Amino acid sequence: MYHALLVPLDGSSFAEQALPLAAELAARSGAVLHIVLVHHSIALVPGPGEPVVFHPAVDDATRREEQEYLAAVSAPLGGAGAFRVVTRLLDGPVTESIADYARNMAIDLVVLTTHGRGVLSRFWIGSVADRLVRQLEQPMLLVRPHASRGAPSAAMLRRVLIPLDGSPLAATVLEPATSLGELLGAEFTLFRAVVLAPPVVLPFPGVIIPPEATATTTTQQLDATRYLHDVAHQLRLKGLEVATAVEVTGDPVAAIAEYAEHHAADLIALATHGYGGATRFLLGSVADKLLRTATVPLLVWRPGLQQADDAVTSLPAAHAMF
Repeated sequence: MYHALLVPLDGSSFAEQALPLAAELAARSGAVLHIVLVHHSIALVPGPGEPVVFHPAVDDATRREEQEYLAAVSAPLGGAGAFRVVTRLLDGPVTESIADYARNMAIDLVVLTTHGRGVLSRFWIGSVADRLVRQLEQPMLLVRPHASRGAPSAAMLRRVLIPLDGSPLAATVLEPATSLGELLGAEFTLFRAVVLAPPVVLPFPGVIIPPEATATTTTQQLDATRYLHDVAHQLRLKGLEVATAVEVTGDPVAAIAEYAEHHAADLIALATHGYGGATRFLLGSVADKLLRTATVPLLVWRPGLQQADDAVTSLPAAHAMF
């Protein structure tokens, strides 16, 4: 059960589209809904070649406008008294300020919108979402509003797809995913991709031997199926509706996205290391690519070491497959 939810805004109508979904979740759980905006300091440039000047009066006026904005966007929420709304204007670097607030206020879930596309097409909140994935200690529910219908409502998130690779890290997402899914009244599918060996490139121009399934692949499929069945059994003991699926693929990201599309998944939930650059584990790269390409909302969590250790003892052991 959630006690505190957080929606970071950037002053755009795009970012505000996360508010109705967050409000629905707050109403269902009785959680406090926190809405924050990081203060944007404005400096004046008197003229060409002159030094930048910080003007207190201009900054105060900007603060008043930002506070009025927060009051305006929060006013329609929580009117029935089902949950409390708290607004806060933050100071400091954007990502760090949001992460610190989430930690200090014991936030359970962060809800925000993101374009999830390339750098040049990202809105301000899109790049912040990328950085928050690497810093937040809380699960993030990322939604991509479509111009025609906006962000999905809670009632539309009824089928949750959970990709697992057999590692303790991947399994840590089960707790936040099932917590959210239970609140939504959702059903779950545990998905595992068995990755084929990469294609063989021969030393002849244009000659490539595509990968083929082998006896080892079949063994991996059986192991993956048993692993998912064991995890599903534990979840069913909690009264959850759980299905499983295993697919052999050369591209786990494409396999996850295609399965989500073909089986009408409403939400994909997965864990990630959240590291940047060359230090990312393969699962981290899967999460990163899904952040760019998936068309359905994502629940993403970067678990700490303790959560990963707990997962080792609570779930069947297996080797990572992707």
